[in-house]
Amino acid sequence: MDTVKVDKQQLLNLVKLTFPEAVVITDPKQVNAFEKWRKENERALPEMWTLKEFAKRVYHLKSTKRAADYLFQHRDELDIEKGGFIDFDQSHNGWHIPAEELIEFNRSHHYRWE
Repeated sequence: MDTVKVDKQQLLNLVKLTFPEAVVITDPKQVNAFEKWRKENERALPEMWTLKEFAKRVYHLKSTKRAADYLFQHRDELDIEKGGFIDFDQSHNGWHIPAEELIEFNRSHHYRWE
């Protein structure tokens, strides 16, 4: 694999243009601190979230309305019957939301938790 010299400022500008709300960390101390924080918080995630846990962790709210709205807004992609990973038909028995899959789904689609 060949290495290519890249203009750091051009790269940062491109990232900011593509992801305007992104925070770019270039200081090695900040990168290490962020990686440490990320690893600690990844271990803290439960494997399965209830709707209440999803609302609290993502929206920092006790109300589950926004969390439920998000799930139903993306139901066509999230429903297990359509190739997703959430069983909407069984949600009346309590939500079982795979945390890692939902976070990755949101990240890969560049959605905002809104």
